[in-house]
Amino acid sequence: MEARRPTKTTKSYVLLIAYSISTLGDWIFKFAVPLYLYQQTGRAQDIALGYALTFLPFLLFSLPAGIWTDRMQKRPFLYMLDIFGFLFSLALYFMMQRHLSVFFLYVFIFLISSVNTVYHVVFQSSLPILFPKERLTHVNGFISSLENVLSALGPILGVSISVLLGYDKAILLNGFSFLFSAVLILLLLKFKSELAVKKPFHEMLVEGIKLTWKEPFVRFGAILFFFGNFSLYLFFGIFIYYLKTSLHLSDLTVGLIYGFGGLGTVGGSFSAKWVMNRMESKKIIALSVLLSGLCILPIYFSNLLIVLVCWTLVSFLSALNVVTFFTERQKRVASQVLGRVVSVSRLIAYTAIPIGAILSGYLADIFSVGQIIFVAGLIRISVGLWAFLKIRKETLVG
Repeated sequence: MEARRPTKTTKSYVLLIAYSISTLGDWIFKFAVPLYLYQQTGRAQDIALGYALTFLPFLLFSLPAGIWTDRMQKRPFLYMLDIFGFLFSLALYFMMQRHLSVFFLYVFIFLISSVNTVYHVVFQSSLPILFPKERLTHVNGFISSLENVLSALGPILGVSISVLLGYDKAILLNGFSFLFSAVLILLLLKFKSELAVKKPFHEMLVEGIKLTWKEPFVRFGAILFFFGNFSLYLFFGIFIYYLKTSLHLSDLTVGLIYGFGGLGTVGGSFSAKWVMNRMESKKIIALSVLLSGLCILPIYFSNLLIVLVCWTLVSFLSALNVVTFFTERQKRVASQVLGRVVSVSRLIAYTAIPIGAILSGYLADIFSVGQIIFVAGLIRISVGLWAFLKIRKETLVG
């Protein structure tokens, strides 16, 4: 009897499974690294710098990644990135075992994060090829929900492995998540991409910038995310340091708090489709930024219950924000140029992240961590109010 071939739907979900596996590993990596840095140095600046380095590749490689994605077949590109992620994680594992300088840790944080940067662009650009347009809201909500279930499990799993076996074993597990994803893509996933017309690199770059700026929703979202991310990562950059020093929490308790945040993001992701059917996408993004700023303010009071509730709400609103923007962008932009538009809009939005994260570490030497978090909340509220004023102005002009 002839073996049954996977249907297109089955093939499509193979990509989601592969992405989910690498995302789980990435969450373990992101959680183990700052805890390891805290153990090694105990300094807010070092933790914030390590956090910022996970986003520096977005500034350097987002634009080239978009052009590479539009010019190359996406399936082998995904496979190659998973292999590089595995090799970099393996190298970092051996370096941590030998207790080499923190400098080497920074180098491999950067390299592994570079793989994740490019992977995200290729993955996002593959979705409209594998799924019909009417399914994209559901698929993006599913992806965000899955990511955020993993964001709940990742810190708990990461801290459990770190406490029981060591931080280096958490990094090794991240490496094997890349390898398993590569095997899935190689054996089970087959699809071909519609490639962009090959042009000189600089022409494709300029075209991507023009397309991003020309699309009103994408332009609005990218600008809003820039200022919103600055405020959010002024808070995120020192959040683990805050939990360890101000609240004096154990690694396990910190992991549980992040786990509750993951549950919040699951709720936000599942709510996205319902909310998008009832409210304009621009208003959803503006409102989620405003409300998340309000939720950050009470964290200043250093009460564990307040921190737990507010962190969960911030995570819920952030997930709602992201699913709305990704879905609307995929609907509005043609698939053969989507890689570049994803890259340019992401570059604009993510440029603010290392700035906010690094600044938070240095401000911690001057102000209390609680004061920095409170100011971050006020800035995020201001960004949300600006967005509503802009929407109102566009409505009046229209």
